[in-house]
Amino acid sequence: MQTVFDKTGAGKSIYTLKMGVNVDGEFYDVGMALGVEVVNGVVQRQFLVNASTFGVMNNEDGNISMPFVIQDGRMVVDNAMLGKAVIGRLQLTDYLESDNYVSGRSGLRLDLKNGNLVMNSESDGYSVTLSSKGLKVYDENKDLIVEVGIFDNVN
Repeated sequence: MQTVFDKTGAGKSIYTLKMGVNVDGEFYDVGMALGVEVVNGVVQRQFLVNASTFGVMNNEDGNISMPFVIQDGRMVVDNAMLGKAVIGRLQLTDYLESDNYVSGRSGLRLDLKNGNLVMNSESDGYSVTLSSKGLKVYDENKDLIVEVGIFDNVN
């Protein structure tokens, strides 16, 4: 641990923990550092980890899980709740749906694998389906009332 301050009040306090192994002449280390620094009256606080894998472990009921892992420059989160997110690029692999989605009844579902969009109105019972074949509108009885595009049942 090292703490250094000058007479103007600028300085830093750093605590580091480091360990490693030497394999075939190459040193592999892992460690962490905690630091507080004052520069021009502004306080900066840091918690840094040096590891090829960093995770948070949970040992509930004897079952070990890692709900949060950073490995090989990639972050994996098992389950997340975000209040606000700014995302530059988003790649989804399956579907996106509202928390109230019930097939044919309520909510919205975007099926990314098949290119389908389903919108259901809980208030009036109407629903809309948009696919690569066209647009379909269903009434509150789930009867097809509007179809635009390629018709499935043409006699």
